[in-house]
Amino acid sequence: MRIRVVIPVSTEIWNAGVHEVCQQAADRDTTVEVVNLERGPESIECMYDEETVAPFVIDAVMQAEAEGADAAVIYCFGNPALEGAREAVSIPVLGLGEGAEVAAMPLGDRFGIISTLSEAVPRHYRKARLLGTDGKLAAVVPLGLKVLELGERGRVIEAAVAAGRELLVRGAQVVVLGCGSLLGVADELRKELGVPVVVPAVAAIKLAEAYVKMRAAHSKLAYPRPPEKVRK
Repeated sequence: MRIRVVIPVSTEIWNAGVHEVCQQAADRDTTVEVVNLERGPESIECMYDEETVAPFVIDAVMQAEAEGADAAVIYCFGNPALEGAREAVSIPVLGLGEGAEVAAMPLGDRFGIISTLSEAVPRHYRKARLLGTDGKLAAVVPLGLKVLELGERGRVIEAAVAAGRELLVRGAQVVVLGCGSLLGVADELRKELGVPVVVPAVAAIKLAEAYVKMRAAHSKLAYPRPPEKVRK
């Protein structure tokens, strides 16, 4: 099985870490391929970023299918271009945030999301409504850090533990890491908080593998092929 992970940014700085996490999570017979985009922002932090990058994400997913990938993962918690990509191809396409929230729901009555910036909080609530997971979403608490600051491990862990504790106070029983770049903090959070912590990369990879093994892809009644027309 081959899963293509598309990081929808124009930098390679996350590729190696994302590949390591995803390949470790995958089954032995699964090969994970990680690519980033040639064009787009250096990080995704708002709807403007998501919507400007959408055509490049769809092209990357279409290329994954053309090159024989069995499934694709759009590696951003906001799931940019997810529905358009599903219309464009016949292989399963998973969004990072979608996979994480779906995985979190059976683990407790309510889950909470650790976000990056406070400006991202409304977007996470909006996306949860679109996914239908908002009924189990207790709260979204930001770290107060930009995506490109998430490599500062000590600072990130301190902020994540504080955010996780706030989520528990606000009724969450499960914590979801609300950014694909929050790598290497889950074990510390589990230890400090004593609750399940969902890593989006792991959730999305395992869900993609499950769909491939079930020989199931998204229904074309829900995601029909785009009509043929001139597009300039």
